[in-house]
Amino acid sequence: GVDRVYIESVFNSCTGVKEIVYTPGFTGIEPEENTSNTPNTGESYMNVTLAHSVRSSLEKVTYQEGITRVASRAFYGDSSAHTNFAKLTTVNLPSTLLEIGDSAFSGCPALSNITLPSGLRSVGEHAFKGCSSITKSWTEFGFPAGLTNIEKEAFYQCTGLTGTLNVPDEAVLGSQAFGYCSGITKIVIGVDRVYIESVFSECTGVKEIEYTPGYNGTEPEKSTSSGVAGESYLNATPSYSVRSSLEKVTFDEGVIRVGRYSLYAGTVGSFSKLKAVILPESLREIGDNAFYGLTGCTIYSYKDSVGETYALENSISFIPLKYPLIEGAPEEVRNGSETDRKSVV
Repeated sequence: GVDRVYIESVFNSCTGVKEIVYTPGFTGIEPEENTSNTPNTGESYMNVTLAHSVRSSLEKVTYQEGITRVASRAFYGDSSAHTNFAKLTTVNLPSTLLEIGDSAFSGCPALSNITLPSGLRSVGEHAFKGCSSITKSWTEFGFPAGLTNIEKEAFYQCTGLTGTLNVPDEAVLGSQAFGYCSGITKIVIGVDRVYIESVFSECTGVKEIEYTPGYNGTEPEKSTSSGVAGESYLNATPSYSVRSSLEKVTFDEGVIRVGRYSLYAGTVGSFSKLKAVILPESLREIGDNAFYGLTGCTIYSYKDSVGETYALENSISFIPLKYPLIEGAPEEVRNGSETDRKSVV
């Protein structure tokens, strides 16, 4: 049963154990790790000890249906080299799972076969920190659309997770939640979010950001203030955290305002690879210095739009998305449909 509390030595030196199957027990909730004394013997115990007692040989763990929580530090590699669970490659999670606790799989260097259930709502601090052997796309990983809480460094250094990351609109994001996830190539995220500055720190593979309207279609003003745990944050952070690699930014239909200093390139080298900014027909306002200093970048939007006006007033190259003859555009853009042009861009 997953809800059992074990004396630490119950399975001591069971070196042949390769697999654990956790049943729901009475509550379906795995207890928090805790070191104390048993009332009868005075012997020390540790919750989730079963896994820790056989950590040197364990290869596979299954949580059965009915289980709702994986405990904090359930498979935490707490040795100096994080090798306590060096052979653990497979963890099967049930569709009933709602929460993964802090550091649950932190430091499991061989963990590669795991998929998040669609009903998962919360991922704790450092939950998958350093799980670089999970080599699949974020979609294949099952990154849930319904996540509401992604704590500090939850996926820190998950370098093997690749492709597009769709960030749920309702998710609260902790500091460096996706820090050093260098396999992310595209971020899809609500334009109206306020981010701690380091959420996407050192995500050096990001080439594209797509801003969805979120709840109100309005990008917040860029500002530095006191955020979670007193840490500074910067609005429009996704773009700033990945400015050295970013090549394309799209503001989807439904976005009505681009915030002040949104893609401000006032620092030498900022957004040096950014070549295309696509603005929607729904756009009504662009804040001061939103695209300041974007040399070599082109704004793509609609004829007689706010985007075109901004480009002309700020001497930024502009190409309309809707008209068949586009001076200087690639052949496939000039002759293709509107959809084709966006795809080419």
